[in-house]
Amino acid sequence: MFGPVASALWGHYRRHPFQVFLVWLGLTLGVSLLVGVLSINQHAQQSYRQGEQLFSNPYPFSIHHTERTQRVPHAFYIGLRRQGLTQCVPIDRLDVVTPSLSDIHLMGVDTIAMLPFIANQRADGAPSLSPMDAISMPYPVYVGEAMAEHKGWEEGQMIDLLDYPPVGPLRIIDNDALSMGTYLVADMALLRHLSARTGFTEVLCGDLSQAERQTIREALPSALTLTKTQSTQLGPLTRAFHLNLLAMGLLAFVVGLFIFYQAISLSMTQRQPLVGTLRQLGVDGRQLSAVMSTELLLWVLLGVVSGNVLGMLLANQLLPAVATTLSDLYGADINLVMHWQWQWGLYSLLLAILGAAMASAWPLVRLVNTSPGRLSQRMTLMRGTHREYAVQAILAVLLGVAAWGVSYWETSQWQGFTLIAFTMLSAALALPYLCGWLFHTSAAVYAGARWRWFFTDAAASLSYRGVAAMAFMLAVSAHIGMETMVGSFRTSTETWLQQRLAADVYVRPSHAALALAAKFGVGVGESINLPAPMGEHWQVAGIYYDYGNPYGQLVVSTRSDAGQWLKQGRSSLAVILNQDTQTEQFVDRINHRFSLTTGQVQNQADIMRYAMRIFDRTFTVTESLCALMLIVAICGLFFSTLATELSRQRQYSLLRYLGLSGRELIALGGGQLVLLGLTSALIAIPLGLVLAGMLIHVVLKASFGWTMTMSFFPISYATTIGLSMLALMVAGAWPVYRMLKRTAAASLRDAQ
Repeated sequence: MFGPVASALWGHYRRHPFQVFLVWLGLTLGVSLLVGVLSINQHAQQSYRQGEQLFSNPYPFSIHHTERTQRVPHAFYIGLRRQGLTQCVPIDRLDVVTPSLSDIHLMGVDTIAMLPFIANQRADGAPSLSPMDAISMPYPVYVGEAMAEHKGWEEGQMIDLLDYPPVGPLRIIDNDALSMGTYLVADMALLRHLSARTGFTEVLCGDLSQAERQTIREALPSALTLTKTQSTQLGPLTRAFHLNLLAMGLLAFVVGLFIFYQAISLSMTQRQPLVGTLRQLGVDGRQLSAVMSTELLLWVLLGVVSGNVLGMLLANQLLPAVATTLSDLYGADINLVMHWQWQWGLYSLLLAILGAAMASAWPLVRLVNTSPGRLSQRMTLMRGTHREYAVQAILAVLLGVAAWGVSYWETSQWQGFTLIAFTMLSAALALPYLCGWLFHTSAAVYAGARWRWFFTDAAASLSYRGVAAMAFMLAVSAHIGMETMVGSFRTSTETWLQQRLAADVYVRPSHAALALAAKFGVGVGESINLPAPMGEHWQVAGIYYDYGNPYGQLVVSTRSDAGQWLKQGRSSLAVILNQDTQTEQFVDRINHRFSLTTGQVQNQADIMRYAMRIFDRTFTVTESLCALMLIVAICGLFFSTLATELSRQRQYSLLRYLGLSGRELIALGGGQLVLLGLTSALIAIPLGLVLAGMLIHVVLKASFGWTMTMSFFPISYATTIGLSMLALMVAGAWPVYRMLKRTAAASLRDAQ
């Protein structure tokens, strides 16, 4: 009996091909967004564990200055070589900008000192640096295939730079040759040609015995330190970044599951008369369950396969932006080459099976357990859906109470994300019931027949649009929440930088303390005990926002008791120039007068431009995921409307016979979807602001130890809502327009 029953039930998709696309769309896009984020996160974390950043495997130790802007003296490196420590090689780095304001990280290496490493690479058969080519004028620049493809560079191309002469020609080499990540590698001579800086950024060392490490530490000047390379330190620093990405991926997966649930529920509902007939012919519930379970399994397999393919395409598009962000913020360089791993497919398969089972369990139970006589009634879906939405509203209240309880937990990242999940799910579950109540109330208020039909039909359309509306509301609220958080972050950062960088020029600037106050749990007027030589019982006069220092900092007057021991630290100068003094001329004069390096003297305008450029690039991935979620949700509403086109032909044909014009029907069809979207958006706006508040005051504080002032951006919200409503108007009017291209008689005949 399996074959005939399956043929009868699956034949539904031949008559409704758009439902095939809708079911595939929901699960595939949900899986693809999740796989894209999972693959980026795991690839980056694997890079940290295995040390895939440049040269970290053969050179696990680093000698560098305790201040990031200072450099390792050339004479110290020469001393290491004379002591026989030939496994140590110098590295120099220079950040440059192209005319299109794209940041490029140049790395200079001592090609001769690295000959043993290059020889090992050649022995492994991987194309690598050519020593003779690297040290010959014009010094070539080596770049990995993935980075070159991302930037659109070609072999032999010269790269134009701002404030520097062009560099090149480019040599594109295999991605695995040096695992260089986002860096471009050249001989040290090229960086000396571009910049007059002396010394090196750091000195990397190969395997060192305990005695050799002790020898180096004894020879180290007080300002230099010997540490392991950053691969062992990146996990804690980047954990919050990857956790936020994972949260966005999971939210996108939930949005996709809502669309999948809507499509499966609609598909099963439209097959109610057929199932009723099969039940009357003797097909029992087990046979129906077996066929429907097989169908769901096939959908899951199709969604997982296509989702993994699309997810890898998405990940490879987003990986360069993520790699650049991690490099700018944390100095973490991950490989730009990412290959699919079976673990990602397994994770997505398990989540898809779990999600599909949760999404389809109730529609399947409802279909199998409903009596055959009721299955043939047209109003069964509407009445059943109203009861389901009432149950959802009760669950929404329970989740709201649970969220209230979670708010009293100890503040942590997981507490923040749990609070966000409960709050958003509570609002989403309550939405269809609230919309139904609003539409029925509006229908009772308006006396005109057309308006009453408009609102009553809008309420009835929740049977196949309700869950898609939930997904749309979640996507809009996530978009508004991220707009608010990122916008608040940008406004606060820009304001903080303007206050912090009040001077025109900084000479040996110190690091720039809400983080400290949060760490010690102190407030204004309270006392704090500090380590020696600072002493105890310091009164807190004020707490300020600080976005540049994860460790915390105290600001005290040099005229206080701290003046004496403050003199033992490193001093810096903030120089405010007269209005008629040119900043560039002053920087050149002070550099020449005191023989200072570029890193010791910094222009305030350059710092601001560089900081805000990095900031804007940091949230590119998050904004892309939010935009994708919104597009997916709009597509869900559109295709759920399109999928019911045949079942609504009878209704619209009768309205045409009753005298409604084509324009009126198009306006009514588009207006219903806009009304539903607008109602969802009105709930999504405060929900998005609540989401932003929890991200700012709970998640950020738990992740980084500080919070910020929350700002609002009405124009941005209006733009998001307006574009969404325009898309929904088109999505609602298009199916009606397709019906109107046929005669009313033909549509009525096909709908029988």
